[in-house]
Amino acid sequence: MVPLLLALPASFAAQQPLPRIRIVVYKLTPVPNDAPTQILATAVGRALVHALADDSLFELMSYPGASNRTDTSRPTAQYAVVGGVAVKAGLTRVDMRILDIPNVRLLATQQLAIPEESIKDPAGWAGRRLAKNVHDHFAAARR
Repeated sequence: MVPLLLALPASFAAQQPLPRIRIVVYKLTPVPNDAPTQILATAVGRALVHALADDSLFELMSYPGASNRTDTSRPTAQYAVVGGVAVKAGLTRVDMRILDIPNVRLLATQQLAIPEESIKDPAGWAGRRLAKNVHDHFAAARR
């Protein structure tokens, strides 16, 4: 019985959760830069932000931070999501990139076609799908 009690704290220490991944999502660029595409890009970006904010793997940051800040108590973002929404010849596509900010490195790319005709909420669908891809990328890297 005594060895079990001594081993118990070590097993609890091994199960502590990993720190949340600090990530920032930049505004998606609309192409062409017209009102309907701007609205769609904003809606997809918001859906992506909401989905990542609901994911316990991430701590969503409102800005990446700067290395020359004097306030070092506030953490900076580790990763960034950038991209754009393009509409051309009736096809809507989202291009997304995941960037490693401290190492200035491209980690992953994602291209997603939005089937606007068959989806009730195409922007929400795209944002949730992109967030799942971001989650899957980082969850696989943590294994």
